[in-house]
Order: sequence, then structure tokens, then C-alpha cells
Amino acid sequence: MADEGLKDSKANDGQIDDDRLNEEDYQEPDCRSENISEDITDTEIECLKKELQSEISELEWEFKQAKESLYNERIMQVENKLNQAKMGTAPEFLHVLSLVEETYKIRLQVCYLHFTNHS
Repeated sequence: MADEGLKDSKANDGQIDDDRLNEEDYQEPDCRSENISEDITDTEIECLKKELQSEISELEWEFKQAKESLYNERIMQVENKLNQAKMGTAPEFLHVLSLVEETYKIRLQVCYLHFTNHS
């Protein structure tokens, strides 16, 4: 019963649906046999080697794309933060500014009270 709930929750996840579609669309290459035996020929070994090299190349390409995407996203974040800092609208800057202004007001009040009481 718990497995059904897990399957249902996974079925609602678009990523898993995409993965299932990819698995359904995927067809084994002709050179890969269903039952790998000890009687693998050199030709089959070469075919498997080429297939694995192709898969590795595809994974490397996907990794490179993901890495470039993350890099570009991070560059945009840094540029955005730099622009906020230049314009004086960065949340961190505004928070520190409000603390400084509050401290200034308190010190100004203390100074005013000190001079009015001692005059």
C-alpha cells in the first residue's frame, strides 16, 4: 500500500514522467545482446566500447552544458548584486544603513540631552 502511494507521488512528478518517456523511446543498439555470455567476440567488444564511448561523450556534453548554465546564472547574480551595490539598493547595504542611522539618532538624542541638562 505504501508502495502505491510512492508510485502515485512519483507519477505526479514531471521529471519522472519525462524519464519514463525517454526509457520507453530508448531502443537498445543492435550490437548489444540481451544475454551477455562469455563468448563475446572482438566485434561485439568493439561495438560495446564505441557505444560506451558515445554515452560518455554525451554525458560529458550534458555536464559541460549544465556547468556553463550554472556559471552564467552565477555571473548574472553577481552582476545584479554589483548593480544593487552601485545604486545603493542592495538589501544588505540598506540594512546596515538603517542600523547606522538609528545609532546616529540615538547618539544625537544623547548629545542633545547631555547639553540641555548641563547648560
